[in-house]
Order: sequence, then structure tokens, then C-alpha cells
Amino acid sequence: MSDFSITLARFTEAHITDVTALYNDPAVTRQVLQMPFQSSEVWRKRLGTDDERQLKLVALHQGEVIGHLGIYAVRDGRWMDTLAMARLR
Repeated sequence: MSDFSITLARFTEAHITDVTALYNDPAVTRQVLQMPFQSSEVWRKRLGTDDERQLKLVALHQGEVIGHLGIYAVRDGRWMDTLAMARLR
């Protein structure tokens, strides 16, 4: 039996390279509504902001980022939740 444990952790600057690789993986790129093959700098700008209305998580397997989840509360006359997600494997 193989050990496939997944740990959820808050996204940090240390995850930028791995999140970039995740979204640049062809299996992920064809499934999300993002411009494909963005640079680490684009992801740093996109995910690097610290906002109390955003919860950004990564899914880790043996220290490798295999997923990303962002939950955003947007105020435009009312609150609504927006969900962004990608996973590998």
C-alpha cells in the first residue's frame, strides 16, 4: 500500500516556483481558464498580495506542490465567494 498523504498549507512566497510549475504543466494548462505558461513573476504578482479577504492554500505531497486553492471574498455591493483551483494528479 502506498502512502499518499496530502497536507494543506497556507501559500507563501516559497511556493511561487512550484505553483508556476503546476500551472505550466500541460495536464493543468488545458483545464484552467488562465493564459498558459506564465512566468514566476506573473504568479508572484498575482498571488503575492496579502489581503485579509483572500485565503490561498497549497496541497503538498512529500513536500511537492500538487494543488493550489484560492478563496476570495469580493465586495461589489454584496459579498460573493470566488473559487480558483488547480491540481496535478
